[in-house]
Amino acid sequence: MADNMFPADVNANAIAAWLSELGGLPQVQAAHQLHHALKELKSAPIAPEQLLQTLQQLSPLTLHFCHNLPAAALAEPLQNGKALKLAKLILQLPKQMSLLLCQLIESKSLSAATSGQAVYYALQMIGHALRCHALCRETPSTTLWKKTAFLYRHSVADPVFKQIQTSKIPEFKPQSTIESVLKRNLLFSLFTHQALCAEETEAAFGLAGQLAELLQISPQRQNDTIFYWEVDKIYAPMLLPHPRKPVSFSAVFLEVQRLGQELQLGTMHTRLSTASLNRLALAFTGHRKVFNAIVPGPPLPSRLIGGFADICNFVQELNKLLRIMDLSAQLRNDDARSYGYSLVPLEHQRSTFAMPPNLLQKQQGGRQVNVMKTTSGAYLIAENRNLDFRTGDLGLLYREQHPLTLSIIRQQVDNQNACQLLLEPIPGTCTCYPIAGNGHALLIGEQGPNPQVFLHGGKYAVGDEIQFSLGPKIRLTACLESTPYYSRFNCQFPAPG
Repeated sequence: MADNMFPADVNANAIAAWLSELGGLPQVQAAHQLHHALKELKSAPIAPEQLLQTLQQLSPLTLHFCHNLPAAALAEPLQNGKALKLAKLILQLPKQMSLLLCQLIESKSLSAATSGQAVYYALQMIGHALRCHALCRETPSTTLWKKTAFLYRHSVADPVFKQIQTSKIPEFKPQSTIESVLKRNLLFSLFTHQALCAEETEAAFGLAGQLAELLQISPQRQNDTIFYWEVDKIYAPMLLPHPRKPVSFSAVFLEVQRLGQELQLGTMHTRLSTASLNRLALAFTGHRKVFNAIVPGPPLPSRLIGGFADICNFVQELNKLLRIMDLSAQLRNDDARSYGYSLVPLEHQRSTFAMPPNLLQKQQGGRQVNVMKTTSGAYLIAENRNLDFRTGDLGLLYREQHPLTLSIIRQQVDNQNACQLLLEPIPGTCTCYPIAGNGHALLIGEQGPNPQVFLHGGKYAVGDEIQFSLGPKIRLTACLESTPYYSRFNCQFPAPG
């Protein structure tokens, strides 16, 4: 690889000449050179104002690679070594640029005017880094969310937060203030809480910019608040865990009522598919349409376990009971042996996978709930008084002679008479495996064409391999969701050797 050395004497003319040389290189090679230059600038002895000008000068090329290289990386499966390395490079460019800008701001060595410019550019670059993470199906960067919170705290009380910022970069112009860029980033994160394909991710980024002004950031919680953001933590904005319980004193609340109405109307110009738009409209209106669509009929008494760790413990203990009963010949039906490791959440499989009678009496857990169907086959509603579950967390439904149902709690409402949880069942057989070293994994659809895995704790990335203590090894191929409660990935079984 030819080495186009970054100029030792950093000035506008030298940078322009260096950028011109990069223009003659293949894109991937030029991107590597830019990445190397950004790493050099971390410790380069450059005056703060000059460093800001240099980063602004390098921003258009960084954005060029953010727009053009993902297509090359996504042309092949990301588990391919070459594609994976390219994806990692794409993620690093806007991330390193934003971290350098944050480093400048934290140094408090810029004037008030240039500090506002640095915050604006940093949030713009963070937005494009979020976009690249979503395109490459990677987990959101906790580092970037920590920096976003810092930038928000740094500027929210300053007049610069709402002041127009000038920039010659076309991608920056639709969001001309620090506030509007921040809202675009927050909204894009909420739009891509569940993974979208590459084309829809790009559409979601454009729609987030289009609707950003409708998002309200409030220090006060409203009765119909759905989302919040803890600005002293490292996480992206998320669903409010409970409609009544308090949250961290540092939280701000993201009011989306006007957004929900706009999404329901569907009058905006967007390339987002109708299905994705409808899903977002449901989420941003608190799934009221589903809560109001309960199918008449008697509810099914069941029990619900919440939380990754408790679900894994329950399944493990259930497996032990099944093996003991199998060995003692108490299970006379040979088909029952298939329950040794499986949870089966599909309704049409009830006759095959219904739990053996009386088994669950030996293994109780969770809370008693009444389960009701909705006209939307994608959701169930569980109801009872004083339910203590977190929105966005995992839930496991079980009752005798019915399949165990692994679900995600997508929303909850707490009325005076009862609490209702909106559950989204996860299709496919689920297997609980201990992970070598520590923890457990819930593997979904192990025998199917598109297996998924739920993991808890730690940092995970596309390409990571997870070794089970007893059983196979899996490779993570795409992040589907990432919350403080779990990480959900598509996965595959690597070929032996």
